Amino acid sequence: MIRKALAAGVSVTAALVLSGCNPPMPESLKVELAERTVQCGEGFVDAAVFEEMVDVAEFWNGSMDTACASSMGLNLLAGEPVTNGIEITQGSTICQAYATVPVAVDAAVVSFYFEEIYELNLSAEAVAGIFSGAITNWNDPKIADLNPNVELPDLAINVIPSTPAPAISAMEKWVGSLLGTEPKFSLLSASEESEIDLLYSMAEGDVKLTTFSTLQLSGMGYANFVKDASDLDTVLLPDTLTIQTAIGQTVISGEAPNLTFEYDPSIEPQPLPGQFEALLPWGAVFPVNMSLCGEDSLQTRYVARYLLRLDAQGSISTGVFSPLEEKVRVAAISVVDDGLPEVVIPTDLELEQ
Repeated sequence: MIRKALAAGVSVTAALVLSGCNPPMPESLKVELAERTVQCGEGFVDAAVFEEMVDVAEFWNGSMDTACASSMGLNLLAGEPVTNGIEITQGSTICQAYATVPVAVDAAVVSFYFEEIYELNLSAEAVAGIFSGAITNWNDPKIADLNPNVELPDLAINVIPSTPAPAISAMEKWVGSLLGTEPKFSLLSASEESEIDLLYSMAEGDVKLTTFSTLQLSGMGYANFVKDASDLDTVLLPDTLTIQTAIGQTVISGEAPNLTFEYDPSIEPQPLPGQFEALLPWGAVFPVNMSLCGEDSLQTRYVARYLLRLDAQGSISTGVFSPLEEKVRVAAISVVDDGLPEVVIPTDLELEQ
């Protein structure tokens, strides 16, 4: 349902103040200081989001209602394409986009279904074998040896092929980095079917590559990873902490106005805030993309900028999605900020030479 603005927003229209002798202010610092001021536009923007993102979009609207006196928000379209506005997807962009940037992070995970088995360990080798068709039975030693306390049945593995395209590529890349090969999950095919519906339809012995966001919303079972098959204590669970550790290994890729990020396993994992040691990263991460569609519009850019601002304030850290690595977020902001008035930074925050 299309929502109408109730009041006019206030645009921030002053220029950045720096003295001529000061060194250039780093972009990351300008972004951090600018986020202390909310920029509100003067209208609502049509938006299409995928199923798992609806609750987050509703939160965004509630936040904008409060911060901008109901003058700015998203008109969430149900099953309709966006002509002018914002489209948020996990896969390819449908609309005619003049800019596309990441807005959040999701991850690929493996889901399985047995009536009597609730925990399952897999390895990179086992995952590659299952989705390539090289491993076809649940009691295969490459799986059974990872689960000594589980009685796996003599049952054919049924792979559900329909999978979001970025989940396939993210898991292939991560598994490949662990194995030192380039696996091809030939049993999987890119699909935009409802992931939640596909998970709920799983039967005994089914396995599916899916997304962490869908898994969290559906409550279905997931497989752990054993990073070293000779040491079953190296079990890695897909959760927000291991995913956020991997996010610290992401780097910007692409060129403005179309940016994304890539996972770089060569980057040393770093401890998360409040921790002393880095966790093992769940490296099958991929971007949730935000596209600005149709005719270039300052109002669309105001809203997109606000959503990236909320990312920094924890609205994405919902247990379903994860926030971007800060350098990636700053780069995304630099794209959607194009043409917006700059925020006044108080003189007492100016850089000294």
